[in-house]
Amino acid sequence: MRILVLFILLTPLVSSGQYKLTGIVRDSLTRETMPGVNVILESQNKGTVTNAKGEFEIESKTESARVTFSFIGFNTVTRTIHASVSESIELTYDKQLLEDNPIHHIKANLELGYFGDKEYAPYGAILNFSIQSVGQKNIGLTSSLKYWEQQKNSGMEFSIYKDLGILFFPNILFSYKSIDYADNEFGLKQVRGLVSYKLPRFFAVDFGGSYNDLSRINQLETLTDEQHFNGIIGLTKIF
Repeated sequence: MRILVLFILLTPLVSSGQYKLTGIVRDSLTRETMPGVNVILESQNKGTVTNAKGEFEIESKTESARVTFSFIGFNTVTRTIHASVSESIELTYDKQLLEDNPIHHIKANLELGYFGDKEYAPYGAILNFSIQSVGQKNIGLTSSLKYWEQQKNSGMEFSIYKDLGILFFPNILFSYKSIDYADNEFGLKQVRGLVSYKLPRFFAVDFGGSYNDLSRINQLETLTDEQHFNGIIGLTKIF
């Protein structure tokens, strides 16, 4: 009798077979998480929205199911989501909608802080400025300026990074560094350039090089001047 009662109690749980489908939704251009995205499990007439962190969780009767993601101004995406994997979903801007209803958003960020080389020139400052436009033209521009100095030792570094905001198109980085450490009898001037190609799944491949002009005084107190060129190639993962 007890076995029969237990079987009756467990039958609804087995038949319902609830699985949790989870993941996170990001803007494919800015890589920021997207709250408020509609998440629809159409075959089972269920729906939810992403939370403040862009995360979603929806129950399914099957271990995998087709889920549709939609948000105003973005292309609707339908993906098969598996309960065993937390999926990462990327939404792209709807180009047709932007042409019919042109919008343009600009985000700017300014940071000012302390920067220095504690051994040779500990007093300095760093200034970071970034601007990002989203609309018919999606372009990001970031620049950074560092300066540090103490007595006869000084250094300066400037970099500028341009994000075209287009999948597979290159992003460009240019930087210049100048160091003059009289106390250490060392000087460096460096010019660096880097081209980064975006790949799916937040990967990127980088190509570039740097030119270094190095001057220093050796043990015989003779000034030497050396030039070096270094090539750069790498695969990066953006988190």
